[in-house]
Amino acid sequence: MNDTSNENEYVQIDSNLKITLNFDEVTGGDADTSGFNDGATTVIRDVLTIQNQGTQRVLVRISNLPDGMSAFADDFNGVNGQYQPFGITLNANTDTSNLPRLDPGDSLDEVGFNFKTGSDGGSLDDFDGDIVIEALTNEEAEADEEVASG
Repeated sequence: MNDTSNENEYVQIDSNLKITLNFDEVTGGDADTSGFNDGATTVIRDVLTIQNQGTQRVLVRISNLPDGMSAFADDFNGVNGQYQPFGITLNANTDTSNLPRLDPGDSLDEVGFNFKTGSDGGSLDDFDGDIVIEALTNEEAEADEEVASG
């Protein structure tokens, strides 16, 4: 992981390299409020960078996201803004042909998260589960190879 503009605010990494995301202190426009607004979409960009440090091409996805939360990358291997408005999806429940592939040394920069609350989203209050970042070969993901990499 490389330093990103929001990493220091929302990310902690322990000695076992377990990543903890903590959005408890998200603040809105009003200095007296914190947390996500009910019935709204909150986008937090540039939280993580995911880099393929292996020797094989991999498909990247994030699984076990709670209802109302999704993940995306704004910058796919140095091409900023190519997937607007919310980047390329990283959600594991997406068809594998739409997920990014990274060759060795390639990265997904500016990984961010989208939170929907209220009737259109989920209840994100006090979510305390494991979200899994997966880097899988196409064979492991049971995916077709015919997808362009970054």
